[in-house]
Amino acid sequence: MGREYEIRFEFPEFTSVCPVTGQPDFATITIEYVPNKLCVEMKSLKLYFFSYRNRGVFYEAVVNQILDDLVAVLKPKWMVQQARRLTASRFTPSRFRNIPTSQV
Repeated sequence: MGREYEIRFEFPEFTSVCPVTGQPDFATITIEYVPNKLCVEMKSLKLYFFSYRNRGVFYEAVVNQILDDLVAVLKPKWMVQQARRLTASRFTPSRFRNIPTSQV
């Protein structure tokens, strides 16, 4: 079987558009996970993140959707996503965790 390993991606260039103001939202998104059978390729993940660039969607919905999509495709042993939103004066951290089905 082998040793488990953790994969970590940090994407400091994430942008989406606020559906109310039309202004861009900027964030750094970090994904950490222990794979089961599948791993995501970095270029594919980057292209997936870029697909949100011009999409009008609330920040909180985006980060939840990303976690849901990655968990559905990869079926990791566990996954944590952290999003640090750049606002006018500070970063607002958000942390979302996928709980393995064996713990439910």
